[in-house]
Amino acid sequence: DDDTNIPQIYISEIADPADNYDARFIEIHNPTAEDVDLGATSWTLIVYFNANTSGTEIPLTGVIPAGGLYIIAKDDFAYSESYPAAPIPDQFDGGINSNGDDNFELRFGGEALTGSLVDIYGIPGIDGTGFEQEFTDSQVTRNVTSPNAIFTQGEWVITPEATTAEMTPGALG
Repeated sequence: DDDTNIPQIYISEIADPADNYDARFIEIHNPTAEDVDLGATSWTLIVYFNANTSGTEIPLTGVIPAGGLYIIAKDDFAYSESYPAAPIPDQFDGGINSNGDDNFELRFGGEALTGSLVDIYGIPGIDGTGFEQEFTDSQVTRNVTSPNAIFTQGEWVITPEATTAEMTPGALG
């Protein structure tokens, strides 16, 4: 639908800490001047594990405030223990269990078959092991301020062997 104004939110950080796999999380940034109600507009995060072409769909709930961040954490206890100064995650989901070779899509208005692809990390159907997109035991941060529906490695910075002390949930960059 060309009349629909899709908010330009994007994945800003992916965490697979080397010292605590249960402290994994994904952060989404809303750089716009308007709040984004994720549930009202059916936003979905899709995780493609390994080389799968069908993903695990995580419907997103809540609101990302204008200029704000939204955190989806794998495990509430591990997150709070590992990031005591960070904001409380907006959502918990065990599906945020990427071991560094997986792919992510952020979709608006539905799921994999019905939603519009807004942002992507990796290439669904391709196991990232050994490729430049691999982030095993690492932190991935975005170096651009807008989404991209085509995976472009140059838009991402991978910090290898990153621990929970190096992750930055709730802070850009």
